[in-house]
Amino acid sequence: MLSKSTIKYVRSLRQSKYRQKYHKIVVEGTRTVHDVLTHHLLTVEAIYATSTWVHDMATSYPSYLTRIENVEDHELAGISSFTTPQQVLAVCTMPENAAEPKKVLSELCLYLDGVRDPGNMGTIFRIADWFGVRHMFLAEDSVDPYNPKVIQASMGSLFRINWTEYPLTTLLDQQGVQVFATSLDGVNMYIHQLSSHGLIILGNESRGIRGLPADLRIHRIMIPDTFCLGADSLNVAVATGIICAEFRRRQGLG
Repeated sequence: MLSKSTIKYVRSLRQSKYRQKYHKIVVEGTRTVHDVLTHHLLTVEAIYATSTWVHDMATSYPSYLTRIENVEDHELAGISSFTTPQQVLAVCTMPENAAEPKKVLSELCLYLDGVRDPGNMGTIFRIADWFGVRHMFLAEDSVDPYNPKVIQASMGSLFRINWTEYPLTTLLDQQGVQVFATSLDGVNMYIHQLSSHGLIILGNESRGIRGLPADLRIHRIMIPDTFCLGADSLNVAVATGIICAEFRRRQGLG
């Protein structure tokens, strides 16, 4: 049976201030925990799992056996941040994976300006993972990537991407950086010259990119609505996928 102190500790990690205090995060769900354990993406402190998971999966992870604690379904529900827990929950050390600003000069990177929806944020991490975008920068008012809902939506991709909160103006000040900003009045990206490296800026769906300087170096691009039946915008995660796919397609053709 879980102790009251353990329950209080794991529950506290739902809040950013306690994640920062203890330098720990919670990873939930069979698929995400499997990814973490199989690829050793994080340092695991403890694993809380139902008897079903322990019976079916525990022997698949011999190096973690001493950290697995068998719990009842209602106990897992008591520490889970989700309405319907998925058999297993792991408490892990927060990784050190800060993005490097200079990478915008040599690699394709993303900047998210005020993306607040956890589902969108997690999906964007999955997209970055899929297209090999290894560095992501966030405006400071973006949703915390260690929010349990972001972790769940990222399906483990969050732990393969280097990210950090960083001022956009500081990134733009770097000599020679190529910048592509999504804008409704931008140039059709399918006919615009793209690059294999640089910074792609994506904004909040409702307000777009804030405070973008009127700089001739910034390439304003858009996904054309040629066949649109009436939608007024694209979900930011969907737009990220389309844009990353086109950048990588051009790179492959180069």
